[in-house]
Amino acid sequence: GRLKPAARRWFKRLKQDESAPAGQYLGPLLANARSEWVGLLRQQSRYGLAGGLSADLPQGSPLLGKPMLAMAALGRGDRGVFIQAAEPVSLEQLQQFVPERFGEREQLEWDNDANRVRAERQWCFGGLILQRSPLSKISPEQRARCLLEELVRRGWSALPLDEASQQYWLRLKLAGQKLADCGFEPCDESRWLAEAEYWLLPYLTGLGRWEELSRLDWVGIFKSRLDWSQRQLLDTLLPAAIELATGTRVSLRYREDEDPVLPVRLQEMFGQSATPELARGRVALVLELLSPARRPLQITRDLAAFWAGSYLDVKKEMKGRYPKHVWPDDPANTAPTRHTKRHMKH
Repeated sequence: GRLKPAARRWFKRLKQDESAPAGQYLGPLLANARSEWVGLLRQQSRYGLAGGLSADLPQGSPLLGKPMLAMAALGRGDRGVFIQAAEPVSLEQLQQFVPERFGEREQLEWDNDANRVRAERQWCFGGLILQRSPLSKISPEQRARCLLEELVRRGWSALPLDEASQQYWLRLKLAGQKLADCGFEPCDESRWLAEAEYWLLPYLTGLGRWEELSRLDWVGIFKSRLDWSQRQLLDTLLPAAIELATGTRVSLRYREDEDPVLPVRLQEMFGQSATPELARGRVALVLELLSPARRPLQITRDLAAFWAGSYLDVKKEMKGRYPKHVWPDDPANTAPTRHTKRHMKH
């Protein structure tokens, strides 16, 4: 009775013959009613929907393998959204009956598989991408911004910093903790990422691949956030390396939330009782005392206590292993050396 006039109106709207088989118009009818529930087969039984959801067909469904479906009912279970009822629909039918949902767009996004910025023209039905074609006319600035967004999304730990860059960053962090009165601000990774548009984006212009980030001069980029006097102060108070009394220049090893380490051959610390310090005495160094072959012997924060204590055991063991090197009884009052006994005589 009352349904027939409504049905006729839909037949007229869809330009369908009233005598056509049900399967011929149910798909377009459902798509017209809820275009966001039109689904495109992604893998096996999973469909991506025009509205952005994903939904699964139950195992054994006669609709398995159909390239496009118009959903009549969806449900939600433990494994997510599933399809309760649907009808097949073709691309041609969608173009005929729901043309307003089709559109073209230029899309710049990150390609996780290729690990690069991807620029393409997309032909879509709602949120479903039906066709893609490469887009060549994209500015270097747009690519750089897309790369920056991916970098921020991955987080600071994903930055491809080499050892020198990582060490400079740790020095900056330590300066923020110990040298605030010298103009150094606290270095917080999340804060730096939030401000990356200002200090990092200019260096990304022309880049579009993740691998290209490792070619950047990260030390130079970090330095760009400091003025000349701050750079000089950092090199003076928290240097990358220090020169020993023997003339040997030794690189320090800065660490996250721990005091820096000075790896040094034991003989080169003779004559000293005080453990070296940095930043005008605000940062204590941890001594990693090494054998002549540069193998770790002892880690200490108190050189005087080491000379008076466990040095005797170290000396006893090492004297036989390295007889060509000096192992004095009173190391605190012996001249430091980097040479063997033979070279010391000349």
